[in-house]
Amino acid sequence: MVALAIAVVVATGVVEWQVQRNPTPAVVTTEGLELKYDDGIAEGYVSPHWGGYLVSFSPPFTPFIINKIKICGVTIGNGWEGREFKLQIWDKEQKVLYSASYPFTLFPQADSPIEAETQLHKGLPWIEVAVPNIEVETDFFIHVYAGTMKWQGIHLGADDSVTNKNSDITVAVAEGVYKIRETWPYPKNMWFADKSKVNWMIRVIGQGPE
Repeated sequence: MVALAIAVVVATGVVEWQVQRNPTPAVVTTEGLELKYDDGIAEGYVSPHWGGYLVSFSPPFTPFIINKIKICGVTIGNGWEGREFKLQIWDKEQKVLYSASYPFTLFPQADSPIEAETQLHKGLPWIEVAVPNIEVETDFFIHVYAGTMKWQGIHLGADDSVTNKNSDITVAVAEGVYKIRETWPYPKNMWFADKSKVNWMIRVIGQGPE
């Protein structure tokens, strides 16, 4: 992963890009700047434990315009037709900037956990979701709420290549209202019981203002 900082000096009256001090690691792609905390290799799929996945990001400069969100994951089991997950962008105060629902079937399907692990070793299944150019001026969160349980429904890839300082789990406190879960809910006999080893494989693609 390559840390990236960009400064653009412009004439008075034109918006300046403010370089962030501690940006999320980013790489330049043909689509723009890709912010990520994973190395592209998942150690396994992990359920959201009846909740959602949350990752915080610091843009390399501001304003930063989010164009697309990439998610590595799979839907385990059958009968998920008609079920939807929530994809949101929050600001640093956890205020919702963008919210939309997408079908579970957007993710590749595996009939069983064993099949899911088999797919994992054959190549990571990433989905890409375009968002309507959401502009952020500060740190922000990407939230994927599925509300599913172990070995059923949506499971995201988890990476342990860097110490986790940005990934959390959420819970629903009311219809359409979520908060960060205070405890890490996974069994102690599982490798992902150690929160410091779990980075949700969610990436952001964006750019500066034109």
